[in-house]
Amino acid sequence: MKVFFNSTQLHKIVSLFILILAFSLVAGNTYSQNFVSVKDGEWKTDSTWESTSNCSKWSNVSDGQPPVSKNWGCEVTVVINHEVTYNGNASGFGSGVFTSLEIGPNGKLIFEDNITINGGGSEPEIILAEGAELVVNGKFDIDRGVEIVVPKNAKLTINNFEIGDNRPVITIEDGAILVVSGETHVRSQSTLNVFGQFQTDELNYSSGGEINIGSNDFSGEVSVSGNMLIGNGDLNMYNGSTLMVGGTSSTGSSGSINLEDNAKMSLVGDVEMGQGGSMTINDNAEFSFESKYFTSGGANIKLNDNARGTVHDEVIMTNGRLYLNNSSELMLGSTFTATNGAKVIGKQNGAMYVCDYPRKKIQGT
Repeated sequence: MKVFFNSTQLHKIVSLFILILAFSLVAGNTYSQNFVSVKDGEWKTDSTWESTSNCSKWSNVSDGQPPVSKNWGCEVTVVINHEVTYNGNASGFGSGVFTSLEIGPNGKLIFEDNITINGGGSEPEIILAEGAELVVNGKFDIDRGVEIVVPKNAKLTINNFEIGDNRPVITIEDGAILVVSGETHVRSQSTLNVFGQFQTDELNYSSGGEINIGSNDFSGEVSVSGNMLIGNGDLNMYNGSTLMVGGTSSTGSSGSINLEDNAKMSLVGDVEMGQGGSMTINDNAEFSFESKYFTSGGANIKLNDNARGTVHDEVIMTNGRLYLNNSSELMLGSTFTATNGAKVIGKQNGAMYVCDYPRKKIQGT
């Protein structure tokens, strides 16, 4: 069977074919301007960069150096293979059509002042290769739902770290290091995963957030030289992970601490748990309070399945609970005072050993 087309039909078919071909070519290509460092230098110096672009001249192509944010036009990607320094505050970093920042194996990016990841547009990718280093000598404020992974042999060094409440996720992989010389503030709906090493002066999540130390496959190591406040947030430890806090520790009004599978926690300063605060120790995990332990308003500690706990100084419980289950043990090195209905509840060979106790009668036990 033969099919014949007149000239009008043939013109329409050819036009449609050209349109489909043009659409396929556009869909298969990402138009962007790519900046790559060519030597050590300053971000704001043109000679630090080499750029290539497949965008048209009407697409707001950037000149000389990569912008830290861009409202419209040709997308921007940045690759750093040298030591590059950014001087001045970088507000709105990665907003608009700034799509990715990649620091290569020999790359190092230094922000001498503050950097804030906020604004609109697509969420930028921030990629660190093994061996890469990112340094923020000011405040690093992440207020977007970005994900940053610090891989093995890479390092992230920050003065003050603000992990915002728009669902950012920070992951420190096995063999990687995060160092915060000042305060780490984990806000509501944010997540910090530590499978490598994390050091900070202060750790504060007063409005929520989640920190996971270790996983089924890796053990994390966290050291807090100052104080730790877990208010309305969760601290979870797994698989032999360790946490040491040199200052005071508090769960605020409803913070929770959970230890699993041989995890170990040492809190050197006084520990205070308020109403709604809780701590659960499972599966051979251990904790040690080197100073005093206070509860108020119904805070609870639960030890299960051969868990171990030690409080070296006095314990003062006001309307709280201690649960000792399945051969778990709690050792108190000083006095124990329980008032206002506070209770110690032991089941299935759970035990508490008190080296000393006040002369007045312990209530609520």
